[in-house]
Formats: sequence, structure tokens, C-alpha cells
Amino acid sequence: MSGAVSGIVPEQAGFAGRSGPTGSAHPVTVFEARRIVTMNPAQPVATHVAVRDGRILAVGDLERVSAWGPFTLDRRHAGHV
Repeated sequence: MSGAVSGIVPEQAGFAGRSGPTGSAHPVTVFEARRIVTMNPAQPVATHVAVRDGRILAVGDLERVSAWGPFTLDRRHAGHV
């Protein structure tokens, strides 16, 4: 799944990134979607995915994925996916 988002250039909306929990200076991009099917029985659906350097950091609602610190919010797929 990380390949699906690694080529997307984030929109410049939201918050520009500083380091998150791992101490990386690379920005975190949070992609918003209408509904993400996770295939995880404990969390079957989500609305946001946090990505840094082509790797998924977190999947869940905005509050959960924002725990990685400042981020850029990409809403281009919010009403479509």
C-alpha cells in the first residue's frame, strides 16, 4: 500500500513538518479519504493515512495520525476515495 501513496506530491495545506516521534526532520503528509478499508479486524476502516518518505506511519482518524507531529494535510482525495 505504501507504493500507492509514495509518488503523490503533497498539497501545501495544513502544517509544514518538524520532527515527529522518530526524530526525523522529513515532513509527514496526512492523506484524507472518505473511507479506507484497512483489512484489520480491530480497525476495519479509517479516514486518514500518515506517510513519511513513502512509508505509512499510522492509519486512523485525524487525531490518531496527527500524533506524529506537525504535518501537511493532503485533501485532494477526501471525497473520492
